[in-house]
Amino acid sequence: IAATREALTNLSREQSDLQRKSEDFEASLQEGSIQEFTEGLNELQQAERDLLQRTEASGRSSTTLERERIERELLELKDAEDRVAELLVGWKPGDQDELADARSELELAQDRERAAQVLEETAERLERTAEDLAADAPLESGLDQMKDAQEALKRAARNLTQGSAEEETTEAIAGATETVAQSQAELRAERQQATAEGRSELEQALAERAQELRDQAEALKQDAQIAKEAAAQKLGQGGEPSPRAESVLSKLAEGAEAALGELRTQEEVQEFLPEAIAGAQDELAKLTADLMEALERLAEASVKEAEASAESAGQAEQQAQQQAEQIEAARQALSEAREAMEASSEATSEAAQAAAAQQAAGKPPGQQAGQQPGQPEGETAAQPQAPPSEEASSEVAEQSAEAAEQASQEANAQAAKAQAAIEAALEALDAARAQAPQSAETAAMAEQQASLTEQASALLEQLEEQANSAEMSAEAKQATQEAMAEAKAAMEQAEAALEQGKTGEAAKQQREAIDAMERAGQEAQAGARPNSPEEQAMAEQIAAEQAAIQDDLLQLAERLKKEEREDAAESTSEAGQAAEEASQAMQSGDTAEAQEQQKEVQREIEEAQDALKEEEERYQQLRQEEALLQMTEEIQALLEMHQAQMVELLEVDAARAGRETPSRAQKLRLRRIAREEETAAEKARELEQAILEEDSAVFAAAMSEVAGDLERIALLLGPPGERGAGEGYDSGERVQALQGDVERLLTWLVDALNEENDRRQEEAEKEQQEEEQNQEENGEEQPEDEGQPENRLVPSQAELKLLRSMEIDVSRSLQQTLDAWPELAEMAPEDVDPLILEDIMRLAIRHNRVTELFGEVARKLGVPMDEE
Repeated sequence: IAATREALTNLSREQSDLQRKSEDFEASLQEGSIQEFTEGLNELQQAERDLLQRTEASGRSSTTLERERIERELLELKDAEDRVAELLVGWKPGDQDELADARSELELAQDRERAAQVLEETAERLERTAEDLAADAPLESGLDQMKDAQEALKRAARNLTQGSAEEETTEAIAGATETVAQSQAELRAERQQATAEGRSELEQALAERAQELRDQAEALKQDAQIAKEAAAQKLGQGGEPSPRAESVLSKLAEGAEAALGELRTQEEVQEFLPEAIAGAQDELAKLTADLMEALERLAEASVKEAEASAESAGQAEQQAQQQAEQIEAARQALSEAREAMEASSEATSEAAQAAAAQQAAGKPPGQQAGQQPGQPEGETAAQPQAPPSEEASSEVAEQSAEAAEQASQEANAQAAKAQAAIEAALEALDAARAQAPQSAETAAMAEQQASLTEQASALLEQLEEQANSAEMSAEAKQATQEAMAEAKAAMEQAEAALEQGKTGEAAKQQREAIDAMERAGQEAQAGARPNSPEEQAMAEQIAAEQAAIQDDLLQLAERLKKEEREDAAESTSEAGQAAEEASQAMQSGDTAEAQEQQKEVQREIEEAQDALKEEEERYQQLRQEEALLQMTEEIQALLEMHQAQMVELLEVDAARAGRETPSRAQKLRLRRIAREEETAAEKARELEQAILEEDSAVFAAAMSEVAGDLERIALLLGPPGERGAGEGYDSGERVQALQGDVERLLTWLVDALNEENDRRQEEAEKEQQEEEQNQEENGEEQPEDEGQPENRLVPSQAELKLLRSMEIDVSRSLQQTLDAWPELAEMAPEDVDPLILEDIMRLAIRHNRVTELFGEVARKLGVPMDEE
């Protein structure tokens, strides 16, 4: 991996050098007519930007922007009122009755179509069963068919809209249910008898029953068609149907169910549309009032502006008066529009109320007010009253219909009046703008814009004159000319807007002109082509160098494929393809495309390097996991070895029964325990060095302490002499306490390493689950978190936990010493037993080491420490 990454780095360096060479070559190609054009274009762009700043500043310091804002909001108000007026025209109070009259016919047609469909399905099941009988197939499939048919017929009976009101439909479904039940019983009987003659007769009977059901289904379809035609007639097909009826009629071809669904939708629209229209008119009336206040402020500002810009007092007074009159006319028109909107809203509400009263009065006798058709008795919104007579209901319905129609006409008339008033306000505001004096600043900007437009025309002519030049590709010339033509058109519109005093519109056109010139410059620079033999030779040289890089990339990609490094191989292969396209583009003289592909080569090389880096990190992580497992196993083995010596030492010490001099056999056993502990100390030193190489100072320090204690235990257990300690063959509490310290430290180390193993496994499983979830939700891999884990055997968190345990153990040991010899606190050091003093010094050394290790970990984590 490292060798491949180095090769990619070298190729990336070569590609960067080639890119710089290509950029210098392209810059040399742009010298001459292209450079002359782009320099002129840059100057024109800058001049247009400067003019744009002046235009925006002028608009902010005058009433122009405010007037244009009011004009825009007036246009938006007009569009909104036009939409409301259109809704009013499409809404008629009587439409709901028209839809309600057709509903019952469509429900009837829907039931018949549904019943016909279930009868045909039942017939098909009977026919399949008859075919099975003819083929001498088992009767179980036929019984299953009958069971399915029964379930389908039950669902159809439950889903009927009309219920028992349509006897023909319910009887057809009931008859089909009896037919299925009879067929099912005969199939069961035949299964018991199992005779050829019985199968034949049953086959014939099932076929005849299927045909009868199909005939009934066809009759239901014809009846459904008659009901749909009746519904169409009620929807006004004979005359001029309303838009809502027309919408329902358009669905009839799809079936009664589709038409009924559309009818219910239109009924809901019809129910809530008046409220929505009235609310919209009220909201527009509020917006109109806001615009009236804005016009008042505009009138005051316009008077001051006219006085400041006029050449004489008389002229200022005349211009101010003219503007004030026009703005007041606009405000008055808006006042009329607001009144018309409010009146339209009120009339719409009245029409809706009258339509509701008409519908309530036209309901069948006995149906309570607020009760929908089919609603059970007692489920009304209010206490039912005694039903009026049919004559009284008819008269109320007629009066309500007339009132609804009049209110609807009034709502439409008021909406039209509001539309006309808004139009008048726009005309008055336009007249006020025409009366406003053009400031010297605006006139100067218009003249400057005209001059810049002429410069744009000159640049466009320059491009047309160079139409036969080979310095630029034909596609680039056309694209550059189109962009310059757009810029020129925008500048002409900006000039016209400035002449009319519309600085806001002028600024918008100036921004569009600047954008178009930006595109023209990019197209011109990208279209440079080698022309002379020297330039063509340079292009071929660059193309050849790019082809050489391409070969190296493709060879490297093949090697990566053989090594099964798929991600890196894919990116390297795509880099080679991009290098090939860059070489071909440079060979053909398309330097802009060549540079774009060269950038793609670099991007793909970087992706390949990232893929290799990730793979290297995965290998490193696997190595660490293996090292962690091996380290855990070796420390666990060391712990078990030490615990075995602890048990044997306890046995020897118990056998001594307090005798100072052990027997010869006991000495041999103590020497063997000492050798085992010494071997364990050597193993601990090896583990200490291995942990240090993994950059885990705290764990290494703990292992060093284990090794030191084991070495001291070996000395205390051994015979007296040069390597001995004390009188030798010590198996008492002091040695046993040291063994306990070693056991405790090794146990902590094993537990910490096991915990780290578990943590890594849980994190790996969690990351895999999150990656799978992200791929399911987003369809792609999610970017890796920038915060990478520590590249170490154990993290700092585990080291800090171990340090805490070690310091707590120091405090515990110190407290135990003080509890055993409380007089130590008052004794001078020279009076303390040397062995006890030695133990206290060991605790002090351990405490200092823990403090030093904590400082190292803190500095590694970037935590500032007090050096004192």
